[in-house]
This record gives sequence, structure tokens and C-alpha cells, in this order.
Amino acid sequence: MNRLTIQLRQHTPLIHFQHDQAGATLRATEVKPKLDKFILTNLGNGNFNKGVEEAKKNKWLISNTEALDFKLRFTVTEKPDISEINKIKVDRKTGLEKTKTRKEDGREIKDLNSYPLYFGNLDKDIEDNSEYRRFIFLKNPFQMEIFTFQSSLIKEIREKVNFALFFAQNNFGSRQSKGFGSFYIEKGDANYNSIESNYRFTIDMSKHDNWHQLFDTIDIFYKTLRSGINLKNRNRETIFYFKSLLFLYFKNKNIQWDKKSIKEHFLRSDLEKQTRDHNNPDILEFQSKEKKLVKDLLGLSTNESWRSYSKNIEKANDNIDRFKSPITFKPVKTSEKRFTVYIFLNTIDPNFLDQQFEIRDRNKTFHLSTPALFYVNDLFEWILNKENFDITTHVEARFHAHTQFNTLRNIYLQLSDNLNEKNNDK
Repeated sequence: MNRLTIQLRQHTPLIHFQHDQAGATLRATEVKPKLDKFILTNLGNGNFNKGVEEAKKNKWLISNTEALDFKLRFTVTEKPDISEINKIKVDRKTGLEKTKTRKEDGREIKDLNSYPLYFGNLDKDIEDNSEYRRFIFLKNPFQMEIFTFQSSLIKEIREKVNFALFFAQNNFGSRQSKGFGSFYIEKGDANYNSIESNYRFTIDMSKHDNWHQLFDTIDIFYKTLRSGINLKNRNRETIFYFKSLLFLYFKNKNIQWDKKSIKEHFLRSDLEKQTRDHNNPDILEFQSKEKKLVKDLLGLSTNESWRSYSKNIEKANDNIDRFKSPITFKPVKTSEKRFTVYIFLNTIDPNFLDQQFEIRDRNKTFHLSTPALFYVNDLFEWILNKENFDITTHVEARFHAHTQFNTLRNIYLQLSDNLNEKNNDK
């Protein structure tokens, strides 16, 4: 038997649906298909289908499949830490845990606080292991082993597969594009290399719960790109506002923001009132004959709850029900109180572009299409050009004292430095 072993370290928790089972960590059934695709694409010099044909010639595939003929095993010598993702809401007056009645089945369940970037538990019963997901984390390095009877295949893998790149570009489990389930090769392993990406930023941790702070930071940064931020206090007064950069990017292309198009059809009176009341209403006033579905280019949301308006907006396409964000966040812990978050920008599936969606509010409908062209790398380069975006003027001065402003200013300064480094290397 021919073997190859690699030492891995976990950097962020895995959201696991089998947390109550023995060995509930990284699963070969999830990793191997991704690794197969990575190896075959590499074998075909960037073309997966050519890689499959090459593997067939060498008899490296399991018969009648696109799976390479090797097995994958993870050896873990410790019991993983299992922790709750969500905290139960507590009544401030009584100190008692809050409960709610679940609509779908009338079941009385604990009322849970949300967690940054993960909403899957909010309507689950925290006391029911069959439906509630938890964090799984390994504190120590562990071993990944590849073994096969095919000596030529293991030779090809050993000599030509860049495992560092594979683990840099991939996370695992639920919400992996947002940075959950981040694993990387342990320093000292022969396959270790420093991660290379065009964009990255570091986060210095100041709170006891490092993970919550990490994902909260990724969350607010991602919102600046996609939806924007409108943070309010208990009196419904805005305490921090950040206009979507995706809105600005498409405004520059004379394409109307889809949120305004939805308001034009379903919330016209609210739109007119907001336009009158706000001092800086370009996100409300700007209009164009060119109306597109643009926010979902960074991840499709087929069902949106517009709580302020008591609306539930649905988006439907007969051929598309899911679309993964083209932005992948790769957090790696570099010291006890510091993470580096690497950003990988992926090409959007062309099958998602120039596609018509039906936008629904109960019995009312209209249609919007996604743009015919969009490159997420162009978005980042446009944003990081100071002629297009300067955070100190983009965010009103009255919000500059807010902690989110300081966090975001630090991130965008780092990303601008990344772009300068990239341009200097050309």
C-alpha cells in the first residue's frame, strides 16, 4: 500500500450536524470529492474534463466514476471540543430564559440569539441533538492520510499536487465560504507553504470569545460589500450607516439597485417618504432604465424577510435555487490573539449571469435579470481606487466614533495596501 500523510491544524470551528457522534470532525466524504476535483483540474492544466480523460488513460479512476482511486482517512487522537453556537435569550427583568412557539409545529423551544453569519439554528430546538448544530473544534494537529495500491497515482499526487493551495482555497462544513471550518497544513509539514492571496487583513482580538469577534468582523465587512449597514438603537435611531459598495459600483455603470426596484413595485409610498426624509438619498433617488438583480451576485437569497415593512420577498428561477458567494474567507490563527483573513475571489458561474428571476410579494410579481457580465475582482479593484471610494467621506462624520467605523477603516486600509503590492509586482 502506498501512503502519503499530511499534518493539519484546525483554525475555526466546524458547524457539524453529527456533533453527537464519535469522530464528528472533518469527514473524508466531504473532503475527497473536493480533492478529486482539485487534482483532476490540476492534471488537465486547469481543465477538469481533460484531467478526467488523462486519469482514465492512466487507469487512476474508480471504474465508471470521476473519483480517483485512493482512500482518505483522518486520524484524531483527542476528543474534540463541542460548544454551543447560540446563547439563549434571557428576560432582563426576571432573569429567566426566553421561549417561543415554533410556527411549523407549535413546539415550545428556547429563543436563541443570532450568531454572525450563521442563522441555521434560530428556529431549531437547542435541546434536540437531531436538529440543532454545534461547533466542533480540535485544539491539536491531526493527520490526513492518502493511501492507494496505485504507485503511479501516489507519485503523481506527491510530486504535483499543491495541498497548501487546496486547503487555502477550501473550508468545510456549513457556511464554509464565510470562514467556518477552516483547516490548514501545520507548519513543519513538508507540504506547508505560506498562503498567497491578493487580499487579506488581520484582526487583533480583544474579546474573550475570539470566534464571535472574528465572524462578527467578517460579517460587517461582507455587509459593506453586499447589502450595506443600517444599525439602529432601541429607539429605532440610526447609530451607524454604511452604503453598499455594490450599489456604488453598479450606479457607476448606470444600473439601478434592485432594492429600489423592489420598493418601486411593492413599497412605493414608503420609498417616497424615505426619499423626502433622508439627507443623503442617492441610494433612494438614483434611478435608471437599466434595472438588474445585482445584490445576489454575491450570494443568492431566495427568501428575504423585510422586517421593517412586514414583507417577505421571494426570488424564483426554475433552474436556480442556490448560488454560492464568489467570495471565500479563509481565517488562519497566527498567534493567540490574532487572525489573518485571506480573501479568495472566484469566477462566477456563467449559468447565473443574464438569468431572469421572478420577484414575488404574495400575489404581486415582477421580473429582474442578473447582469450579463460581472467579475468580482473588478469590484474589488474599483472599490480600492480612492477616486471611487474613501471610507472617511463615504461614512458620515457623525458615525466615525462608532466601533464599526474604526474596524472597517482598518480593514480597507489593509486591502488598499494589498492592491498597491499587487500593482507593484506587475
